[in-house]
Amino acid sequence: MSANRQIKRFIFRRGDKRNRDVIGHLFGWLKQWLWELWERDDIEVIVRPYRQRHTDPQRRTVFMWCGEVAPELTLLTGYRWSGDAVYEVVFKESYMPADEYMLPDGEIKRVPWGLSDKRATKEIVGEAMDKFWYWAVVQHGWDLTDPDPMREVA
Repeated sequence: MSANRQIKRFIFRRGDKRNRDVIGHLFGWLKQWLWELWERDDIEVIVRPYRQRHTDPQRRTVFMWCGEVAPELTLLTGYRWSGDAVYEVVFKESYMPADEYMLPDGEIKRVPWGLSDKRATKEIVGEAMDKFWYWAVVQHGWDLTDPDPMREVA
């Protein structure tokens, strides 16, 4: 893999009126760019449906909630918890999907996805947040800030 490799990413959304002009212009540019790459090296072009990753409000809410749970866990366990520790030990380990690997000794190692994982879509993170909220609020009775005060909480 060469060090001067360029990666271009374009996202087109249905209903955007500018897409027709942009796509027309893009194909002219793309044709030229691909020929320039082809002369230097093999190329790979991937076209796939867009998968929205988690949103910044989701990220902020997860870390806000982890910071709010940390003092409660400190009182419960007697050990000092930080928001980052709650994120790593509770949120990721318990509520995010994970990859599983078999070690040479036959043990299965579970490696949970983080928020920065490219596979952590908006839906996956939202489901993990719902489970974390249920664990903290319903099961333990801790107060968590509602990121959307207009939303009705059951």
